[in-house]
Amino acid sequence: MRIIQKLSPAIANQIAAGEVITEPVSVVKELVENSLDAGSSEILVEIRAGGLKSIQVVDNGRGIYREDAELLFERHATSKLSTARDLYRIGSLGFRGEALASIAAIAKVTITSRAQGEMQGFQLIQYGSNLLRHTRIAKEVGTSVLVEDLFFNTPVREQFLAKSSQLERHVTEFLRAVALGHPAIRFRYISDDKVVFVTHGDGSHEKAIYDILGKDVAQSLIPVELEGEAYRIDGFISNLIYTRSNRSLQYFFVNGRLVDNPELKEVIAGAYEGLLMSRRFPVTLLWITTDYSLVDVNVHPRKLEVRLSESLPLKREVPEGLRAVLRQRPQTAKLSPPARADSPSPALIDYSQISLTQLRQEQVRERETISQTLTEKPAETFELFIEGLRPIGQFDGTFLLFEKNHSLILMDQHAAHEKVLFEDFQRAFEDQAFESQMLLLPLKIDVLPEEMKAFEAGIGETEFGFDIEIFGDKQLVVRAIPHMFTQLQARHFLEELLSQPSSPSQARRDELIMRSCKAAIKADHAVEDIEAGALLDQLKTLADPFTCPHGRPIFVEITRKEMEKRFERT
Repeated sequence: MRIIQKLSPAIANQIAAGEVITEPVSVVKELVENSLDAGSSEILVEIRAGGLKSIQVVDNGRGIYREDAELLFERHATSKLSTARDLYRIGSLGFRGEALASIAAIAKVTITSRAQGEMQGFQLIQYGSNLLRHTRIAKEVGTSVLVEDLFFNTPVREQFLAKSSQLERHVTEFLRAVALGHPAIRFRYISDDKVVFVTHGDGSHEKAIYDILGKDVAQSLIPVELEGEAYRIDGFISNLIYTRSNRSLQYFFVNGRLVDNPELKEVIAGAYEGLLMSRRFPVTLLWITTDYSLVDVNVHPRKLEVRLSESLPLKREVPEGLRAVLRQRPQTAKLSPPARADSPSPALIDYSQISLTQLRQEQVRERETISQTLTEKPAETFELFIEGLRPIGQFDGTFLLFEKNHSLILMDQHAAHEKVLFEDFQRAFEDQAFESQMLLLPLKIDVLPEEMKAFEAGIGETEFGFDIEIFGDKQLVVRAIPHMFTQLQARHFLEELLSQPSSPSQARRDELIMRSCKAAIKADHAVEDIEAGALLDQLKTLADPFTCPHGRPIFVEITRKEMEKRFERT
């Protein structure tokens, strides 16, 4: 008795659709990428009920030839590949020929299109893999795809979908990314009759960022231009002041394709390592151009995940390049004065006296100013920033005070010294070059029984430049310490090693390095002018002099304008 049977095309299409179309954003992605491949300069996306009720994508691209209409809903029918060799150099966003067949298997799809050079267009209506209509119509050049009743014949999938508000959010996040990646295209996105965003499509990355992500993000970005033998990277990264609690504003485009790639995320993490506080992430928009053969996009049905060739040295070269970009922009946190409870309320604005044209003109002026700022080169390097600081004293034994360009600059002496020690320690650890300095008088340290036991088991003290012997049951004698430490700092560091014992060969390098920070000068410590000058000179030699190893700022700037506000002089 035969029990194996061949599934019908309709059932096979529904199964295949489950791999390609997982939720409404999958439909939006496939249709928008088709519009991009068609050379569109304007794309309209409109959804209802998070995309479950309807999704419509309209473009002014090249359109579809009427002779090709009958193949639109055939699986693996595409205009973008012709031979197997083409799979090794995929330049288009779509290439499998699965999208429309998968969508039509689980929804009602209406396609209206007219190709360049043809006098008439056509309309196709397919409902659950059944062709309902194919007729000629009058239409301008371009294509419109309307998808309705998504998942109407797959109730199990619809049952496990998120709420429509969450589905809408996924669509918004995708369209935001695509619009940022293609600033030369005018996007208009509408959800439930409400305009979510509109871009100008004038080709300016800076203006697209302002339109979509807003003023605060736009003002925080630093332009990036890096080039290697096999790649070129353009884009923007945020400074150390503006951070996010997640990676939602990290965008990567490889040869124009929006991608999700763990290696690229590691590149950004490496570039900001030690510069940001824990669980804080930068904003990133990077366009990576490389040879098509070095990128494998045929990894996942959704084509969002890609593999990069091992010959692309991104992880080796790019983090250091991005850190160099950050170093070119002196970054000080701004300290804005808090609003006073008894301050008079600002006068209400009578918007009836302001025309919509005036408001739009003001917004355009602000956007142009920020866009121009993004493209400007940094006025000075960090070295010049340091050189321009004029010391004026110390506050509360904790903060060093400087004057520069009508601003008061505060430096956290502990954070600054912490960073100096951190990088010295890091270099010595990586080069295994801890130099010892012999002490004229040995240093005796009392230890607890468990600390003595830890020392006897091994704490790797010789790797850090210590020479220590056991003296009795409760004491250690230190005869040599690392060259970068004073005796007090060496004591603090050794106490940290004893309290949290771990072998350097087993522990993470960063955990060992962070212990050196315990030795930095503390608050309530008077610093002489000579010491302050030496600390500044040491900061100038660092690769990353902006934040302490924990990500906190070293410098804070209070402008004269901010102080005048506090004194109510403005």
